[in-house]
Amino acid sequence: MQSGYEVEQVFVRKRGGMFELLVVAIAPSGAQRRETFRFDAANKRTAVRKAGKMLASRGDTEDASGVRLRVETRGQLHDDSTLKREFIDAFDEVWEADA
Repeated sequence: MQSGYEVEQVFVRKRGGMFELLVVAIAPSGAQRRETFRFDAANKRTAVRKAGKMLASRGDTEDASGVRLRVETRGQLHDDSTLKREFIDAFDEVWEADA
C-alpha cells in the first residue's frame, strides 16, 4: 500500500539564468502538493535529474512512474518524453538504492 506522494507533473522552464521546476505531487488521500525547485545547472537534463534524485532521497515521495513532464519554451508548454525518462530514471536510481 502506498503511503507517500506520487509525482503527477513536472514543469520545466528557464528563469533568471537558472532552471525552475514546478513539481505537482498527489498523496493517496488526494491531497496535492506543489513545490518549486531552482537549479543552477548546465542544461535541462541535469536539472531534471537533480530534481528526481532529490525527491526520491527525501523519502516522502514514493513514485514517479506516471509523471507528465512539460517544458516551457517561448511561453508554450510541450511534453518531453526524453526528459521524462531522465526524471524517472534518476528518481528510481535513488529510490531503489534506499529501499
